[in-house]
Amino acid sequence: MPDGSDISKYHFIQRSKQFLEKDWGLNISSINFNYTNLCFFRTPTAKYLSSDDYKLSLSLFKKYIHFINPPWLLSIGSTNLKVLDSFGALKNINQHYDNQGKYKGHSGQLWDYNIFSVPHPSARMISEARQTIWQTVTNEMKKEQDVKLKNGRQNR
Repeated sequence: MPDGSDISKYHFIQRSKQFLEKDWGLNISSINFNYTNLCFFRTPTAKYLSSDDYKLSLSLFKKYIHFINPPWLLSIGSTNLKVLDSFGALKNINQHYDNQGKYKGHSGQLWDYNIFSVPHPSARMISEARQTIWQTVTNEMKKEQDVKLKNGRQNR
């Protein structure tokens, strides 16, 4: 069972590092972020997970998110959003396409939190499309953070 101490060496983290550190304020070496899977059951590959497995994990995932109270959630890959949407947990989902309209990222709400999604680093796509989607989704995150800050100041 992984303990998380080697997360900075995970292949998908390494492949996303340039975006996560530059634009999202994460420090991969010091692991100044929280990481979890949506489903807490371990299988050799995700294809072995059933809808019931996700359903059983969802309440624990929600408690975890509320406990951490993050400024935003980022999904690496779209599977999590598909699962969350199937349970009716998402609101106001927007799709953000690359310049060719072939690949997409997402932004929206999961419970009381802003959630964003970018393609998984293993998704076969050209570098320009990946960069466009990351930049578009990053801009959405920053825009939502600005709104949150503005509303926080108004509520004082």
